[in-house]
Amino acid sequence: MSSVFIGEGRLGNQVFQYVAMRAYMRLGRIYSPSLRALGQVFDGPDNLVPVLAEKTAERIVRRIVVPLLLRPLFKWLRFGSHWSEPVESMANGALGQSGRAVLREGFLRWVFVDGGYYQNLMDLLRPCDFRCLKLRSDVLEAAARTVSQVTAGRPLPRAVMHVRRGDYVGYKTYGLDDVLLPLSYYERAAARARDELGLDAEILVVTDDVAWCERELGGIAPFVAVSGSEAVDFALLSMFPTAILSNSTFSLAAACVGPLVTRIIGPEYWFGRSVQQWYPPKIRAIDERFVYV
Repeated sequence: MSSVFIGEGRLGNQVFQYVAMRAYMRLGRIYSPSLRALGQVFDGPDNLVPVLAEKTAERIVRRIVVPLLLRPLFKWLRFGSHWSEPVESMANGALGQSGRAVLREGFLRWVFVDGGYYQNLMDLLRPCDFRCLKLRSDVLEAAARTVSQVTAGRPLPRAVMHVRRGDYVGYKTYGLDDVLLPLSYYERAAARARDELGLDAEILVVTDDVAWCERELGGIAPFVAVSGSEAVDFALLSMFPTAILSNSTFSLAAACVGPLVTRIIGPEYWFGRSVQQWYPPKIRAIDERFVYV
């Protein structure tokens, strides 16, 4: 069975979309204008066929081809199967991605995957499902050089932390106006990591705001903060035994992909920290590597 996939979001989202399609649908060829970032970071994937190179063409597909052709053919006329992640009402009354995968069977052995994020580890994905993605050797080598430069001869860190600010400042989702994690989360997460690694364990901080980290994260010292390309930052977040997440699919996907990651520390309630409810509603993992603080 093959699919036509119109994805959403950036690298972290694309990892979940691709892995979900493989794990849930056992799809063969995947034709997509949307998953370019995967080829920039991973070897293959062999069954992914990029069908467009230009973003302008992709916008035409999203705005014209999908609503006027693909969605009517697959969703309503049942030309082939239609797979989607429905938007549903949350506990606070807001609308948001449900984390569910809904498949409506069609006549032909083709599937139109109509968007969705699939950040649903509990019901859908297992650790082994992410092993289909292997980081490119040149990306890993660039990440290793970055670590070597910033540690300057010191022992390599055994823990990596992601601090995402940038586009999260003022970001609103699931009816929540403030999704930035408090400083106290990073302090508790670092302490939890050092319960296993030792009190003096250095932490590599991967961030889009080095200045903020160097100014505010004194309570988690010793640490060193770095910021690089999307590919290198993703690789760094996958390379160490302990991964401390932000509430970002970017760091979550990297930790899941990383074969050396044995402990994953994440923020309780994810986006819903201020209301003490899990948003996305099914993002909490039952994988034994995960703990939440």
